[in-house]
Amino acid sequence: MGPARSLTVVSGLPWRHLPIRSRGVPVGLADKINNAADTAAGAAKKKVGEATNNRDLQAEGQAQESTGHLKQAGEKLKDAAKDVTEGLK
Repeated sequence: MGPARSLTVVSGLPWRHLPIRSRGVPVGLADKINNAADTAAGAAKKKVGEATNNRDLQAEGQAQESTGHLKQAGEKLKDAAKDVTEGLK
């Protein structure tokens, strides 16, 4: 058998419990992943709120989903600006 594998531990937590930025993922990609997760979580909350007739949960989900979409739009804008500035070099 090969050597035993160990999890990378930072701040006493295994790597899978750390925020995605702490795992060595590029910042822009981490932001995009987190924004997509916000959008998906918001959509799920909204659906659960609709299914249970819970208007507060439905509104919270809608707000979270919208926030994720706005953040994704901001990331796309940053990417476009980066492409333009790189094109000028």
